[in-house]
Amino acid sequence: MTADAEISPRWLAIPQPQLAALTGGFWRPNAVRVVTDEPSLRAEALRLERELAERGVPGGDRQIVRLRRPAETEAEGDVVEAFSIDVDDDIEVRASTPEGAFRATRQVLHNLRAQGAVPRGRVRSAPAVPERGFHLDAARKHFAAAWILELLPVLADVGINSFQWHLSENEGFRIGSDSFAEVVSPLHVSRAEARKIADAAADLHIDLVPSLDMPGHLGHVLASRPELRLAASDGRPIDHALDITRDDAVAFAHIC
Repeated sequence: MTADAEISPRWLAIPQPQLAALTGGFWRPNAVRVVTDEPSLRAEALRLERELAERGVPGGDRQIVRLRRPAETEAEGDVVEAFSIDVDDDIEVRASTPEGAFRATRQVLHNLRAQGAVPRGRVRSAPAVPERGFHLDAARKHFAAAWILELLPVLADVGINSFQWHLSENEGFRIGSDSFAEVVSPLHVSRAEARKIADAAADLHIDLVPSLDMPGHLGHVLASRPELRLAASDGRPIDHALDITRDDAVAFAHIC
């Protein structure tokens, strides 16, 4: 009896799949080639091959991980992030979209990180909810672009697919502006850095949702543009509110 046969396999991944029918034993990678005949899944195959190499698993033909689309009769073909994984001497991942293939390969990597192997059997899953979000308030407190770029893969690894990036509040305006440089906080993310963050999020199948609070919560911005403040009933300006009854204030908001 092998050591693997004496161990009761557990599927160790976050989130847990909806179905895990384990048959006993483990797939232990030695030299792995990741293949696909689907052009839409090619980037995910290359990503997994790179990630396996980073874990010390070299390329080779001793074991195969195959990414393919499901058959028309398979239910996972109906859901964007759905997938199935069959683990035997090789691994076959079935997903109809790159997002589904990405979710499936995370499951494989989680098991390798947790126990150095992947339990044999079949796993099927689809997200319980279509949007799983993370909100970062980078307006009240500055977060550097490098820190955000390190955060995004961590979020994607556990299934987050929406990144809400809050950039403007009373305390600060944290993204560069080509039109109104005077409103930008000293500590901010540049436009070039923001593009890198947007590209990284897209590569990880994360929707980037920028958030700029207005017409209220604009204290920092309006400190530099006091003429655009809303007036209270007694005529005194409200230091954090934009006067959206004025065309120039609305135009400022659109461009800012």
